[in-house]
Amino acid sequence: MFNSVLDQRKKWKLIYSEVLSAANPEFGNQLTYEDFVWGCECARSRAFSGSYSGAAFNAGPYAFTLLLVTIYVGLGLGSLEQAANGAGLVLCANILKDFVLPKFFKLKKYIICPYIDMANHVGINEAGDVVSFGTAGAFPFKSITITHMKTGL
Repeated sequence: MFNSVLDQRKKWKLIYSEVLSAANPEFGNQLTYEDFVWGCECARSRAFSGSYSGAAFNAGPYAFTLLLVTIYVGLGLGSLEQAANGAGLVLCANILKDFVLPKFFKLKKYIICPYIDMANHVGINEAGDVVSFGTAGAFPFKSITITHMKTGL
C-alpha cells in the first residue's frame, strides 16, 4: 500500500507539472498542488473503475453481420450453420476486444456516472442508504472496505 501511495503521488506531481506547463500563466499561478490533489481525489472518489475498455454499445456491426448472414444464406452461398459460425465469431471478437484483453493486460478505465452514484443518495427529506467506500477512490487498492449505514437524510 505504501508503494502504491508513493507511485500515485509521483504520477500526480507529473500530471500537475504537465497541466501547469500547458496552461496559461494566470491559471497556473492560481492552481496550487494541494488544490490539484484535492480535485483529483474528489474525482477519483466518485469514479467507478473496471477492466472494460470498449466504447458504448454500437448496433452497427451486429446489423451488418445480420445483413451478411441474410445475403449469405439467401443467395445459397452456404448453410445457415456456416453463417451462424461467422456471426458467432463477430460476437466472440467483440467480447475478446472489450472484456478479455483489457483484463489480461490489466487495463483499467475510470468513469464518473452521476446517475449510478446517486442511486444510494436519495433526496433531503427521504431516508436512504449511504455506501462509503473510504479511500478506495483515492488510492489504487486491490480491495476496499465498504461501510453501509441507514441515514435519515
